[in-house]
Amino acid sequence: MSRRHALIVASQCRMMQHLDELESAAAALHDEFMEPATGACEPGLPDGTALRYGALPAHEITQTVMAAARHAADADATLVLALLGHGFVPGRSNQLYFMGSESVNQDRASSVDVRGLLTNVVDNVRVNGVLTVIDTCVAAGGVPSMDEVLTGTRDGRTRVAMLLAASVGESAYSLKVSRELAALLRSGIAGAGDRLDIASVRHSLQMRVPQQTVARLEYDGDSAGTEGLWLAYNRLHHTMGSFTSMLGPIGIDELRDVLSALEPPASVSANIDLAGLAELGRLLETGSSVEHQHASRIIEVLRASVSTVEVLRRTMPEALSTPVLRKALGRLDAFGAPHSSDVSRLLTTEVDFVEHVALHRSGRNFPAERTLALFVVGLAYLVDKDPGVPALVHWAASVGATVPFNDALTDVAAAVTEDRLRLIVSLHASLSGTAWPEILDAWLLDAVGDVGREQFACTDSQQGVEAALRDAVGWAEELAFERNAKLHRIDIASPIGLLLRWRPEDVVFGRRLGTVYHVLSRWSGRLAPARGERWIITGVMRQLEQSQAENVGRNLDWLSTRDTSDLFRLKGLLIDGRYSYAVGTIEHPETADLLDLLLSHLPVVMWPHTGSTFSDSHRDRVERYWHRLPGEFHQAYCRHWTEDVVDPLVDVRAVWDDLDWLKFCASYRRVGGARRN
Repeated sequence: MSRRHALIVASQCRMMQHLDELESAAAALHDEFMEPATGACEPGLPDGTALRYGALPAHEITQTVMAAARHAADADATLVLALLGHGFVPGRSNQLYFMGSESVNQDRASSVDVRGLLTNVVDNVRVNGVLTVIDTCVAAGGVPSMDEVLTGTRDGRTRVAMLLAASVGESAYSLKVSRELAALLRSGIAGAGDRLDIASVRHSLQMRVPQQTVARLEYDGDSAGTEGLWLAYNRLHHTMGSFTSMLGPIGIDELRDVLSALEPPASVSANIDLAGLAELGRLLETGSSVEHQHASRIIEVLRASVSTVEVLRRTMPEALSTPVLRKALGRLDAFGAPHSSDVSRLLTTEVDFVEHVALHRSGRNFPAERTLALFVVGLAYLVDKDPGVPALVHWAASVGATVPFNDALTDVAAAVTEDRLRLIVSLHASLSGTAWPEILDAWLLDAVGDVGREQFACTDSQQGVEAALRDAVGWAEELAFERNAKLHRIDIASPIGLLLRWRPEDVVFGRRLGTVYHVLSRWSGRLAPARGERWIITGVMRQLEQSQAENVGRNLDWLSTRDTSDLFRLKGLLIDGRYSYAVGTIEHPETADLLDLLLSHLPVVMWPHTGSTFSDSHRDRVERYWHRLPGEFHQAYCRHWTEDVVDPLVDVRAVWDDLDWLKFCASYRRVGGARRN
């Protein structure tokens, strides 16, 4: 693709009526021409700017346009030029004059001869074509002299395309052509192909501005040209990609709900594609009710969702697995994304996840474009992709999320930096017993490779262990400060006897640990298995890897007292793979043997806190929020203590292993661990 330069000149004239829409119209065109996903232009002036606006003298306008022509010639670039403001044709002539700040109506000497100016620009030996938009009254009078172009310096071997807001005898109103043109470039045109040329845009503009005669001129005499003149990439074409029906059940349900609220109600088919959404959106523009506005917004969000699914499939297919998508979804909490009011639907496909993010994790002060940008950038980091690649930049522009996307690049990078530290505390001296230990082992792990280790002596009591735990957190915070990072995550590995009765989240370190840090309970038995029992690491790791490869969503079994009363039978079922991922015991385990058996074979085990039983509300809460666990445990804990909100998840105790933790356990001795006797 040849280089493209853009220049927008928007002039107010003191002698004429002030154009209230001039600045916004010029800015809108500037944004679309300069956007990589749309106009793909570079600044048209040598100083790196592309917009001249306000009280511009006529001679300055001429100098500015010629400077842009020379700059385009130096770069062998196509010049995209827009002139917005007042214009006139003197007397009975058909020659347009563009009015500067001091111009006088019908005074040629005080105004810009557009025909002569464009003839000079088009006939420049090295300018690779000129594409001009003129939004003034009598705009068609700005057509350059074709006699001079055909017989000039280039002997007609040039290219010119023009979009003109009005015929020679017509007025133009409120810069409507420029404003509608910017809107068309921003939304795209269904069926118009990869790029928008003057013809396709002119046809759509004429329907939007019926009170004016939108004219066009195209001439191509450059046989060496490899591409025709075009205004912008067609965003609608690019977002459609090769997928023509990508709305999922969440999107379809939402769309049907908002359409049924219209008067009269509207319906939609289950296989509506992006072009169909665009057409539906145009139909709804005729309505002004609150319901119409809400429906239009939902359609806009769904179009963004479809585009997001397409770009994820194209740029990072390796991220489209349930564990990775769940992890990216969970990380939205850290940025303050609203919680979903409906999480009852199981999210199983990338379409489900994206539509859930766009529709259910956004709100009045947290628009869908921001949530989608955070989600996409977060996914890129999770699979070690550069989130700033052109394809994602173009995607952000196509869904109107350029600013949220740029914010997300900064916010997610900062969060990754801050979240790279992980404190692991092990009550290792009591690996298989129920007593409080006399020493705590602590590791501060840095995602970029640094590892620190410290031991903290304590008395063998709950008070002594909790005092040592506070010392360990303080030590980790000091190291985090030295690394210009923040500590957010604490893994506390306890023996089964303590897992059954102790909640480290309640330990006070200024505030309760669970309200400040993401505290995850671990089983210390995983750290240093006895000889011949290393399978309790490798076996569970294999289950997690298999679940990721198979995109396992919710794979949870609830065990009643009848299921757990016969440990010999239960062990046989575990060995046979009857329970392969996660279980929850409805009753609080009466013995350590039951929990020891389950944790040895499974990566996820849940049980009710001391003295409680999992009711229907507990089980329903776990299943409804499954895709946001274990992170949702922290959110529930914070709501419980800081907002006095009763949440059944607070009663759920869990060991929730992940591959990072299991890899640490596998390398325990290499990072300073001790072999269990």
